Amino acid sequence: MRRRPGIYKRGNIYWITYVWHGRQYFESSHSSESRDAESLLFKRKMELGLGRVAVRPSETLTVNELLDSYIAQIENLATQKRYKLSQRLLIPICGMCRITDVDAFTFDRFKDFRIKEGVSPAGVNRDIAVYRAAFNFAVERRLLTHSPLDGVKLFDEEKNRKAPRVLSFAEEQRILMCCDVRLRLIVTVLLYTGMRVGIEALRIKWTDVDFEEAVIIVAQSKTAAGLRALPMTGFVASELQKARRHKWNIRVRLFQPATPEYTHPQR
Repeated sequence: MRRRPGIYKRGNIYWITYVWHGRQYFESSHSSESRDAESLLFKRKMELGLGRVAVRPSETLTVNELLDSYIAQIENLATQKRYKLSQRLLIPICGMCRITDVDAFTFDRFKDFRIKEGVSPAGVNRDIAVYRAAFNFAVERRLLTHSPLDGVKLFDEEKNRKAPRVLSFAEEQRILMCCDVRLRLIVTVLLYTGMRVGIEALRIKWTDVDFEEAVIIVAQSKTAAGLRALPMTGFVASELQKARRHKWNIRVRLFQPATPEYTHPQR
């Protein structure tokens, strides 16, 4: 049975929401039965219509509580950790404010504050993206009628992005000369494939390396678009084959910790 607008569920308890003088209010029915929430909503609307205001703004979530709820339903622990960093940044600005008391100007002030702190436009955009997702989460659960970030614009990252710098062959050789045998292999693979370090390269398994097709399969990445097959140059293939012949590399992953006899520097 479809519930009436203004009724939603938190856990096993039904809540009601209504608007009075342009402000949205929330109230628990303290019941797991939807009909109790419907009766409470009808009662409140009757009281408001008669001029008897019976609202409980204190039950409205704070911004910090909303972010807690949103982050808790994120499955990836690394993503949770990243989002909590953004959450902490917002606490001094409006963390204790009710979600009904913040607006687009609140987040415009946050953007200005962060830029003055020397944070890059891309960094500010990452934080705003977390807040936007959290408030959309509130709208989906009928905690708000609309998101206060609907009118907040992101910075144009292209205007501030630095052009990528490509290493020269001489610079590459100087870097490799400073590496021991294992670090040299890691740096070589990174230079010639462009993989991310932690979430991609360090998770590559020997079963992901196809010498016949000359490709490396990226089976784990930050996004679905990152799952790909990377072409392997003859130089990279040669370096990997030499590493494969060493007894310390007959393991599941390419870059597991080395045994002591193969950690000496090669100058």
